[in-house]
Amino acid sequence: MKIFVFSIFLCLSAIEGFGQVTLDHTFPGNVTVVLFSANGEKYEYNDTTNVYLYNMDYSLWKMITPTHYANYVVTYVSGVSDYFFNSDNLVELVVTYSTSVSGIYSPFKSELINETGTVLLSMDSCYGGSAHYDETSGSFKFLTNNFLTHPNSMSVYSVPGTLPCGHCGYLGVERLSRSSENITISDPAPNPSEGVVRITYTLPANTPNANIIFYNSLGQVVKILPVMPQFNAIEINNTVLPAGNYMYQIKAGNTTSESRMMLIR
Repeated sequence: MKIFVFSIFLCLSAIEGFGQVTLDHTFPGNVTVVLFSANGEKYEYNDTTNVYLYNMDYSLWKMITPTHYANYVVTYVSGVSDYFFNSDNLVELVVTYSTSVSGIYSPFKSELINETGTVLLSMDSCYGGSAHYDETSGSFKFLTNNFLTHPNSMSVYSVPGTLPCGHCGYLGVERLSRSSENITISDPAPNPSEGVVRITYTLPANTPNANIIFYNSLGQVVKILPVMPQFNAIEINNTVLPAGNYMYQIKAGNTTSESRMMLIR
């Protein structure tokens, strides 16, 4: 009996030695960590009306209010940065608005705004966008998906600024070089789709427990599907996800891929 009690004591001591995982904070929706050139890392969260930027101690840094249009809501935010779209010291971002018709969210338009809500560029029929580094010109581009005027096409915008992570291409301005070097994920094809959508990806050979996670327009997790390094693609259809706008990414342990957008009609 003494040996048994002593064994329990040793086990409890070992567990205590590893420390404990503690909850620091809970956000009301999906949060992205943004790396600014001059302002460091911030948490970015948006609801259907405003965009919130929090310091790493969870205190509110800025609240940005885009223009509100009747019957439309803020669906998605991308390109959050301070010196990417221009050289002033204001925060800029791209806001996408959607409207609901018979329960199906359809893209309305995207606007490039700054932290005061001033519209710097209107991009009708565009949804979101992603930053891309052009090695040939040594400059950055901003790519948007077009849905209404030219379905299945993309627009490429030249931007005068830079990103703090340097060589990168992803949705938003996360410091992905820190966590997703060896994980890639493609845009959906076709996009938008009324049938089967194919998404390709790459994972390191020994990646354990990887999942592709789908979020709705409110940032809520709506579907989690396992992915394996032995394969390089997954197909989604309307039996898996109903019609709507989605964002998706791969998570494997502490590693997260870049995010992509998808529209199912």
